Amino acid sequence: MDIVSSLPDHLLHHILSFLPTQESVRTSVLSRRWQRVWIGLPTFTFDDKRGSSIAGFASSVDAVLAPRLLQGTVDRLQISVRHPPHIARANEWLQRAAERVREDISIIFHENSPAERILHDTDNGYDRIVLHLPCGGRATALTLDFHVVGIATLVIPPAVPSSLLTRLELKFLRVDASSLSRFVSSRCPSLRKLVVHTFGDMDALRFSNDALEDLDIHFYFGGLRRLEVWSRNLRRLWVRGVFSPEAMAHDGSKLASFFTPRLEHLCWTSSISIDPSRIDFAHRLSTVRQLEVELASHALVHHTRWYRDRNKLAPMSAFGVMYSDLMAVIPHLSTVTDLTVSTILDHHAYGSSIARLLSRCSNIETLTILVKEEKCEDEYTCPLTSACWCKCPADWREQKLCLDSLRQLDLKGFSKADWLPDLVTLLCCARHVVNVNYCD
Repeated sequence: MDIVSSLPDHLLHHILSFLPTQESVRTSVLSRRWQRVWIGLPTFTFDDKRGSSIAGFASSVDAVLAPRLLQGTVDRLQISVRHPPHIARANEWLQRAAERVREDISIIFHENSPAERILHDTDNGYDRIVLHLPCGGRATALTLDFHVVGIATLVIPPAVPSSLLTRLELKFLRVDASSLSRFVSSRCPSLRKLVVHTFGDMDALRFSNDALEDLDIHFYFGGLRRLEVWSRNLRRLWVRGVFSPEAMAHDGSKLASFFTPRLEHLCWTSSISIDPSRIDFAHRLSTVRQLEVELASHALVHHTRWYRDRNKLAPMSAFGVMYSDLMAVIPHLSTVTDLTVSTILDHHAYGSSIARLLSRCSNIETLTILVKEEKCEDEYTCPLTSACWCKCPADWREQKLCLDSLRQLDLKGFSKADWLPDLVTLLCCARHVVNVNYCD
């Protein structure tokens, strides 16, 4: 026996941990001593892009999850797949992994692969892959990421037992809103991070879980009719494209309510055509220190009613503000020290809007302004070019801003916006900024 082979298993496991999992598997052919060494590794990362045959890849995954090996444990398991035969076995591997993995399970479907053709080879693109949330299990983190909308649906059993999960990430999966709400609210007492990137029309998501600290909700199309979040310990909240067009088209009823008394980081880039009175933050963002918002001076062309009385700053609804002129009333956000403002179009002027917002964020230390290079003239337009609301008030360049705490200014997409130099001049008059970074 050679010197390396004579080493104890824990040292061999350490050596094999530096190799890709498929390479570790191949050590089983070296000698009888090595046949089962790789199976004792604490972490496995399988990727069917790396050289092995389709049959060989599946055999390796099956070997790790074989029932006869369940007396051992795996800390982390990641299965990245591209080929349809492997996608088809995703649910089987998920159920078996739940029995053995004690920390982190990830199943990832990569886009731009042969499996993506599943969507186009059938009249019914949805629900081609059905995953069932494992009942029980020891894993504390679960990620299901399918990259392509329409490939998979996650089924949550109505009687699923309490989960040990502290992190749950669901991306590009169709999921039933009521089942997910019930699972998060009553079956995940330790859940600290929840990511839901989904699609399609849903009635309501209602999360009530004081363990939650990080919540990220993103709809690629479709959306919710209502969102409710109740968490005394939530620190970070991302809300992106959440509300359905049908829900936004009806005034009156509440779209969202939040009870998050310890919220520190808010990213709101959700739909622009929302009546502010339909969004309720119980504590009016009085604890938020980091704020990311997306500006839009006008609503979509086919939402002509918004031209007449509501120019929208997307997250102004989060501030509980009703206004009929551009940024007419914005509450004072004295706790915000880090502000990021992005504009979704580059053929409108946003200097006035940003200046008005900055007048309410007097304690900011870091300011980032991002001008995205999106041109959507077919969807957005100025109703009257000569008197466009996005340029009002005309004397915005004469404002006096008090930004004594500002230390860092980052400008991205600077050369594409003719209004940005005037805004920079206004900022420099308000405060001698220590660092100004330009990035196109």
